Amino acid sequence: MKNLVREVHRRSLWQVLGIYLAGSWIALQVVEQLTEAAGLPDWVRPFSLVLLILGFPIVMATAFVQEGMTSREPEAPEPSLADAGEVEPPPPPEPKGHHKVLTWRNAVFGGVGAFALMGLLTAGYLFMRTAGIGPAGTLVASGVLDERDPILIAEMTAGSGDAALARTATEALRTDLAESPTVTLMSPDDIADALERMRRDPDTPLDLALARELATREGVKAVVGGEVNAAGAGYVLTAQIVSAADGSILASRRESAKDETEIIDAIDRLSKGVRERLGESLRSVQSSPGLARLTTGSLEALQKYQEGDAAFGRGDRDTGVELLYEAVAIDTAFAAAWRRIATSLGNPGNPADVRADEIEAATKGWVHRDRLTEFERVRAEAIYHRSVTGDLARELAVYERGVEQFPESGPLLNNLAVQYADMEEFEKAEEAARRGIEASSADFFLSVNLLRGLAGQGKFDEVEEVGATVDPSYADRPFFTVNAPAARLRSTRDWTALQALVDSVGAGPDGAVTAMRGQLEEERREDLADLVELDRDGRPAEYLNRTLDIAFTELDVRGSEDRAIELVDDAVASHPLDGIEPLNRPYTRLAEFQARVGRTAEARELIAAYESDVVEPLGVVWDEGWHRARSELALAEGRFEDAVAAQRLAEAKPCRHRCPQLGRVYDRAGVPDSAIALLARYVDAPDAIGFGADSRHRAWALERLGQLHDEKGELQEAAGYYARFVDLWAEADDELQLRVRAAQARLEEILREIG
Repeated sequence: MKNLVREVHRRSLWQVLGIYLAGSWIALQVVEQLTEAAGLPDWVRPFSLVLLILGFPIVMATAFVQEGMTSREPEAPEPSLADAGEVEPPPPPEPKGHHKVLTWRNAVFGGVGAFALMGLLTAGYLFMRTAGIGPAGTLVASGVLDERDPILIAEMTAGSGDAALARTATEALRTDLAESPTVTLMSPDDIADALERMRRDPDTPLDLALARELATREGVKAVVGGEVNAAGAGYVLTAQIVSAADGSILASRRESAKDETEIIDAIDRLSKGVRERLGESLRSVQSSPGLARLTTGSLEALQKYQEGDAAFGRGDRDTGVELLYEAVAIDTAFAAAWRRIATSLGNPGNPADVRADEIEAATKGWVHRDRLTEFERVRAEAIYHRSVTGDLARELAVYERGVEQFPESGPLLNNLAVQYADMEEFEKAEEAARRGIEASSADFFLSVNLLRGLAGQGKFDEVEEVGATVDPSYADRPFFTVNAPAARLRSTRDWTALQALVDSVGAGPDGAVTAMRGQLEEERREDLADLVELDRDGRPAEYLNRTLDIAFTELDVRGSEDRAIELVDDAVASHPLDGIEPLNRPYTRLAEFQARVGRTAEARELIAAYESDVVEPLGVVWDEGWHRARSELALAEGRFEDAVAAQRLAEAKPCRHRCPQLGRVYDRAGVPDSAIALLARYVDAPDAIGFGADSRHRAWALERLGQLHDEKGELQEAAGYYARFVDLWAEADDELQLRVRAAQARLEEILREIG
């Protein structure tokens, strides 16, 4: 051993070893950089490492032999003067066979040749992949699929494994494939709609056979299916890309996991393999974040998320939210689950006592947005601005940017249509909804927003056409059975026919219609019963909000300020604000009410508390209730310019031209011309689908327009509005008939006066 070490030192092999290792490290770094920058196949890295490992013994053997030859060459004897010019030096010894092979020249050329061969193989692979030749060719390159073609994900089956695990694997595969820029996934909403059109239950498991049938009907060329099989303590996962037309297997991939802890990584590898075969660039596949980064590294949390999503699909919102909360309890940074919670809790009509939970969920989804797919990130950002900051401009910009990035996304186009309709930009709402329907086939919510856009423009013929031609599977939904035909009835102000239409289906916004027509007794009884139930269930925030609904109706419709004050005072006394989570407290609505009834000190205190507890810590930019309360306070204090400015901010969304409150401000400020202009704009605007502020304000606006024109001596205009008011409240409650009779009497006087 000592002799061997001495030989190594004598022959400088340590120097050769150091040089080879340094050169190998540099070569691997170059390969790594090229792989990342140029998107080389994954096998280039290990292949390079194998070449360097194989080259190591060759280089060391060459060094050993070549250094050995140099050390053993006999030194030529010094020639004597006598022998000078007479004796030639002996020739060098002939190298042996291995000395001829193991030369530095051969070693260098061999290494260069090996890497050149690897380069040729890589170039050939990339050429075949791009050209769609042989097993390396992608489906896009070979013409089987086109760029951005839709594909359908079928439910993975549990061959000999866990069915719940197979469902979770399907959701994980869908999430990762959604990141691919090469294809477009058919969304769950589109799938549900397509199943309804096939007269199938939307909750029907989408096995491969049903997926192929659905894909064929929807013009989708390929379906991705798979299987999860138990293998001892581990699992084997397979995925296949199948032709929808004939069921032939276009490509397949297989991965394994030694146990459940490796399932997420195995699905990640499986998905990336499928994306590569579909035709996504290798660089794109390699640079995409892992599935655990996009969702969660916890299989249990992912299963809870999938089960919650399935519950939402069944319409079981409470169970869905509960399961999602279980998911985020396991992985507190599970951004997709937080975003889904925020979306559910932020839907219109949700009770006030979930406001704090909505803000928390939206904020956490935003904070952990780096753990979302690009598509989900757009939605999380928009929800954050809608639920937390109220920054309308940024929310709209997010959706517009998202639609540019995902131009065929039905959900994003639908949300964009909602934004435009809420801002009364009805032409843009129509355009976005039509684009969404074209991209996502027939979608219920897109159809809803298309009707909103059309009705807002007064295109009632097209509204009825859409309502008549909408997919038959939607025929039993109240929106189409009530609101599509109701749009024209509202435009012609045929209130009797409108009420009959609503009553005929026993669904829809019937309470809003009856309240608009002055029929409030039934609504009052229902509201009082709801208060009893809310009190019993211990929901103080919602109790106060419901009481304020009743109180504002007393103020705006019945004109009973004393009754309104009594209701609110009793509610606040029995349900004090300090017993409610600050983010759930109805600060702004209560402040608006107190200002309306002249309690300016209380209103000012409530607004200050809201700004301290909510606006400042959350960075709120816009909140309708906040600006409305500030407007009412300014009006009560005689600061009319401030009142107008605050009310204009309040009406930035959701009803701009169809909100009557700014007209109220001008009326109370003693500016009749502006009040007339704004109230007329409200009552004469083409009606978007929905009843909005009409239940509280339409009758008052018509009555007040008649009075304002009457005061100005404009009798023709006054008669028109008096007539509309009388018609609207013709069947109002007895306690309101005094106002109806007064308007009718004045109308008759005017008609006699003007002939």
